[in-house]
Amino acid sequence: MSTHHFHDLGTVIDDVHALFDAWAECGALRSALDPDGEIVLRLAVHEWIANLVQHAAFVERDPEISVTVAVDDDDVRVEIEDTSQGFDLLGQLEAQTAILDAPAPSERGRGLLMLITCTRGLDYRPAGAD
Repeated sequence: MSTHHFHDLGTVIDDVHALFDAWAECGALRSALDPDGEIVLRLAVHEWIANLVQHAAFVERDPEISVTVAVDDDDVRVEIEDTSQGFDLLGQLEAQTAILDAPAPSERGRGLLMLITCTRGLDYRPAGAD
């Protein structure tokens, strides 16, 4: 479909939701997703962007988040790229899994596990990794 670039961390979540609203209104995702699938996709993209806004370190460059969405007959592929420092995906997954087994689990800290549940595949590559 398209690529969208965002530079304002204060509005990016609302801006991404506005895109999803427009796509839902015109049925842009309907060839690949039913209404429930659209909600799950929106949730997954929201979670990733919200984690960027809350946790990412944009040290060497100004914040930029690019969201590319490609739709074919039965699949939607979303690529999210950003100018942050990145993070340790496996370490975060281990920490989030440990939260599930804690005696008094936290209400927060399960975003990556939710993303994995909401998607058919999650691929993370830090900048410079091929």
